[in-house]
Amino acid sequence: MNTTFQKKGAVEMSLNLIIMLVIGLTLMGLVIGFVTSFLGEAEGKFAGSLTEDDQVKIDQVKRESGNFAFSSSSLSLIQGASSPTKLYVKVRNPHLNKFDFMGGELADSGDISYTVSEGRVDAQGGVFKIFSPPMSLESGTSEGYSLEVYADDTPLGTYYITFTMAHTNGVSTETKVLTFTVE
Repeated sequence: MNTTFQKKGAVEMSLNLIIMLVIGLTLMGLVIGFVTSFLGEAEGKFAGSLTEDDQVKIDQVKRESGNFAFSSSSLSLIQGASSPTKLYVKVRNPHLNKFDFMGGELADSGDISYTVSEGRVDAQGGVFKIFSPPMSLESGTSEGYSLEVYADDTPLGTYYITFTMAHTNGVSTETKVLTFTVE
């Protein structure tokens, strides 16, 4: 009688273990699926947002001369727009070292940066949010990129924006001045 009771407990324990394993694996699969799709969506919001027209404009800016060029010297932005205004840029690496830029929001310092010049035309203050994709360029190569520009709370007006690209830890720099008009 004692041995049957032990066998019954062993069978119940193994069934419980199997059920717990199935539930655990199912939950783990759901978590992995959720995280994978979330990361894929986040990556796709930037990389996947290039339309055929964007690609044409990137191809055009890649043909510009120089190491650092923009598709246009002026850009019109709508204050508080939910979708970004795109700015196309060509970056060429003229140095022996590989140029790696992590991407993300541009600031007033770093390998690629921008500042709102004091010589703005008719605006008082202003902050822009400019996002860049990651960039990785071998020596002598160039590529075109699409920057996303937002003017959320930027006062209406016209601004001079100085973009700077620093090569090899700031040893040489190149600048371009663009005009942003916020409407």
